[in-house]
Amino acid sequence: HPKQRSRQFMIIVSMWQDMDAMMIRSRQLKNKQYTSDAAIRQSACDWVLANQDRWMSWLPSECDAGTYTSNLVDCLPCPAGSYCPGPLMELVTCPSGSYCPPK
Repeated sequence: HPKQRSRQFMIIVSMWQDMDAMMIRSRQLKNKQYTSDAAIRQSACDWVLANQDRWMSWLPSECDAGTYTSNLVDCLPCPAGSYCPGPLMELVTCPSGSYCPPK
């Protein structure tokens, strides 16, 4: 899929640009009497504050009750023998002697 590969490439390029910008910012802060650790933390914090719309899309999906996720992206129907209370994103095995039909 050429379009998908092109999109993935652009995401990788964008991430490298962000990392480069954070490293530059870190060096600038270090030159202003920040310790190395403090400069790195501050540059990362600056990036998070300036790019909320970007990183919010990286957060895992919250699945509805009756569904779960195994990859933090796709919500799948809860299989028989389990229940999925949502939004926990995980399967819970039904107690012994009980029945949980698939949803």
